[in-house]
Amino acid sequence: MIRKCAYLAAFCAGPVVAQDALVDCTNAQTTVDMRICASKSLAAADEDLNGIYLMAIETARETDRYLPEDAPRAEELLRQAQRAWIPFRDAACESASAAYFGGTIQPLVHMSCLEQMTRDRTAALADLMNGN
Repeated sequence: MIRKCAYLAAFCAGPVVAQDALVDCTNAQTTVDMRICASKSLAAADEDLNGIYLMAIETARETDRYLPEDAPRAEELLRQAQRAWIPFRDAACESASAAYFGGTIQPLVHMSCLEQMTRDRTAALADLMNGN
């Protein structure tokens, strides 16, 4: 049974992966292509955020070394802020795309919102690291 499920999953995923590689995101014409491109853009934004977040954590650790012992820990505060931001972003984008519920554009609006908010958070973390 497990072998059949694995085979079926691999068989069904094949065309999607092949189509994904063929999409020209500079000229996406169909909703499916636009969704594929939005997914790629979101993945890139998420990767950028993860990189900046790791650098921000290191900066916060450095800050903690110079703070008095009774001061709140910058690293823990940053982690708490990030943990709070993720569900906020997700809820905000659900809300932004709610008007399109059931339409073919709804997932694209949702992913575009996620990407933009992720890029905004990346910029905010970069500013934080630079003391802005």
